[in-house]
Amino acid sequence: MNILICTSQVPFVSGGAELHVENLRRALLEAGHDADVVSLPFKWYPPREIIRSTLAWRMLDVTEANGKSVDMVIGMKFPAYLVEHPRKVLWIIHQYRSAYDLAGTPYDDLCYYGDGVQTRMFVKNADEKFIPHALKVYANSQNVAARLLRFNNIPSEALYHPPPRAELLLPGARFSGACQHLFQVEETNMSTGCRMGLDDVTVYVDRISISSTRIDHRFKLIVSLTLRRRPIPTTSASSSTSGASTRHSITTDLISKTN
Repeated sequence: MNILICTSQVPFVSGGAELHVENLRRALLEAGHDADVVSLPFKWYPPREIIRSTLAWRMLDVTEANGKSVDMVIGMKFPAYLVEHPRKVLWIIHQYRSAYDLAGTPYDDLCYYGDGVQTRMFVKNADEKFIPHALKVYANSQNVAARLLRFNNIPSEALYHPPPRAELLLPGARFSGACQHLFQVEETNMSTGCRMGLDDVTVYVDRISISSTRIDHRFKLIVSLTLRRRPIPTTSASSSTSGASTRHSITTDLISKTN
């Protein structure tokens, strides 16, 4: 299939959302689809720019490109996921949170403008009107799914994506030397114990450092580990395909349930 991934991009900023989009594009290509990313710059200040960005996505025709029909659209970030297409699936990374759970907090981008309240209502109305147009709505975490249900009464299915180099954490994968991994735990407290379990794997923790940041009523806990693992005997074929099979399973979830 010819598949477009629609997302928003803040110029000169790259992070987890951008990795998510690129990993999805690569997984679709590996699965035999023709996939590409369509992105428009996003600016959230002053608030009228949010409305203009939303209208820009609504006005786009993504049903074909250069004479080639687009069979499916996967929407990822606000306001890109509001684009119209007859066969659209959403994998929502996050909404515009100043219109929702960040409203009234120090992280509320809209509270400093006279038209902030009207813009917040515009965003909420747009989400509630156009998100249900999708054939299927996925969220990239249970938190995002819960936020959609709480603020918009829109049900969704949490679909977690594998992190970069996830094949190194699969049973039977082999590697040598040390491997750096970053784990981030949100909405927890410092007295809660964290446990990492890997099936059929022996892990040696060489170094560990922990830092925490208070965000409103939540803690953000960053745990950085340097891991060493004893290689497990396996065939070269299984180890070379483990990463691809992980990505393919996500691709199958996104596509097959919309047929």
